[in-house]
Amino acid sequence: MINAEIQKIRNTAITSENQEEMLEYLTDLEENRENRPFLDKIYRQVAEFHLEQGSDSLALVYFNKSLRATRTNQS
Repeated sequence: MINAEIQKIRNTAITSENQEEMLEYLTDLEENRENRPFLDKIYRQVAEFHLEQGSDSLALVYFNKSLRATRTNQS
């Protein structure tokens, strides 16, 4: 289900009208406890969102979170 949600986000063009909604949706995915096993994918998508918006520093933070979540899941 998470993979489908992420693909849906990737296929949606981000405009100034839906930018805030998209970030809110990603934040909801991140905060949902049931999605904890998939945090690496969610963090990566949030990082890509921030990268597209020109927020390189936030993108870097979320890319690092994604890498840390990946290592945690493999243990």
